Amino acid sequence: MARKNIAVLDFGSGSVSVVVGDKGNNDNFEIRGFAENNYAGFLNGEFLEPDLLASVVMQAITLAESEAKCKITHLYVGVPAEFCAVVTKEASLDFIKKHKINDADIKLLFDTADDFDKEGFSVINRAPIYYTLDDGYKILRPKGRVSETFGGLVSFVICENNFLNIVRPILNSLDLIKVEFFNQELAEALYLVEPEQRDNCAILVNSNFLNTSVSVVMGDGLLDMKTFSLGTGHLIYDFCEQFEIDSNQAEDLLENVSLENQEEQIFEFEMQEGVKEVDSSDVYQLTEARIEEVANMIKKCLSYNKDIPKYLPILLTGEGICLIEGATKILKEVLGREVYIVKPNDSRLNNPKFSSTLSLLDLASKQNKESIGNI
Repeated sequence: MARKNIAVLDFGSGSVSVVVGDKGNNDNFEIRGFAENNYAGFLNGEFLEPDLLASVVMQAITLAESEAKCKITHLYVGVPAEFCAVVTKEASLDFIKKHKINDADIKLLFDTADDFDKEGFSVINRAPIYYTLDDGYKILRPKGRVSETFGGLVSFVICENNFLNIVRPILNSLDLIKVEFFNQELAEALYLVEPEQRDNCAILVNSNFLNTSVSVVMGDGLLDMKTFSLGTGHLIYDFCEQFEIDSNQAEDLLENVSLENQEEQIFEFEMQEGVKEVDSSDVYQLTEARIEEVANMIKKCLSYNKDIPKYLPILLTGEGICLIEGATKILKEVLGREVYIVKPNDSRLNNPKFSSTLSLLDLASKQNKESIGNI
């Protein structure tokens, strides 16, 4: 049998990346090919430069294949939260007599729940929040259990058809055996959040360059997911406007910002008219203001769900504010919750900026090896 060359196509808010690889020994990833292309990204569920997207994606795929020295056969596409929504539905089945739950019953339960009007959207992922049997207890592994009734709460991730109608034609020109779409936040929840935390409930915040998502996780699915267009890209814009520097200089400045100690210093920039000096206190003030704005938006997203326990911490990941030293302290003060940074469990790529891509690769590897994933 020919080897499956698994790849992940990940749409970040500032770059498109393609990774060819698999899960290897010691639960580490074997990365055989990687390519990343910067692009304009997306805002409010719309690609900013849709006409250029095909060339950006195809170039990234070609470069990744070249480095991996293989032809991609199985491609898993990560769909950002801004193009998705989460819907939860309850469903139940009644059997004539005691019945051993099997895979067909689980599929039928999901199909029974999948009866809502989703015009303009397509279901890309569905997962259990919990199942119930005769005794009424909530479980996650019903297969093999005996019961006269079988029910549960099912989570659907639906994707805007506008996204699929743009991306699918780009991929149709490739000779791929399999193409699947996964929501990035669901993949991150299943990889980054421990099962024990998911069983009770968890809050996962994915902070990126131009946007932030807030997901409520339970079981193997998402109870809720909300997004807003605010990230470190907005802080870089603040630096450009306030200090009259270019975007590259603003990015360099952000990389050197630490709110942990806030040492007084002068940042210097080479300009045509000479050296420009920026006082660190002004930088800290702008940075803190943007992080507080993000925190308040997270609080607003969580306020729509009154059942979220107050004691639940924030699990923070992504390529955004979690990379700023001291940002978690500000989030904690505004949100009134503990804040912990979560990142990939890989000895080489244990950085939150790789969370989305490696979570998708982890899910793709498991689906191919264990035949788990979408029901």
